[in-house]
Amino acid sequence: MKNFVFLSKDLPEALKTLQNLDVPIKSAYKIAKIVDELVVANKRYDQLREKIAQKYCIRREADDVPAKEGEPPRWKKNDPVIENQSYTFTEANRVKFEREFGELLVLDVDVKEKLKIADLGDARLKTRELLLLEFLFEDLNLQSVKSDNSDEKKE
Repeated sequence: MKNFVFLSKDLPEALKTLQNLDVPIKSAYKIAKIVDELVVANKRYDQLREKIAQKYCIRREADDVPAKEGEPPRWKKNDPVIENQSYTFTEANRVKFEREFGELLVLDVDVKEKLKIADLGDARLKTRELLLLEFLFEDLNLQSVKSDNSDEKKE
């Protein structure tokens, strides 16, 4: 699995749905192990993303002067400049950040154990959830279904 999966805001919800399915206990245990593994990988991804952003972002040149006496400053010298909840970059550093961040996104995250559709028993996932979680199933390849449908349309 590639790190870019962590960019999906819907992945945590899909994992939560997977964990809450009424499945046999052996499958529930396997799902819990996989989710724990993904939580660790996601934390590592977030830490590295933060490190890359901190490396290339614009920094404050001086401490903030508080609006009122006795209030703490909003920032200190060398704190990152954050606007609209995002780091700011010079154009040159933005290119460097995007290149290094791109390298992070394509790194493989090895999920040691995979699920099989049969592990779900009678439980069902929605199509959107299956699309997000496809990488967790060894016997599910939605890309081949897509290409099979494309071949049918050509005929």
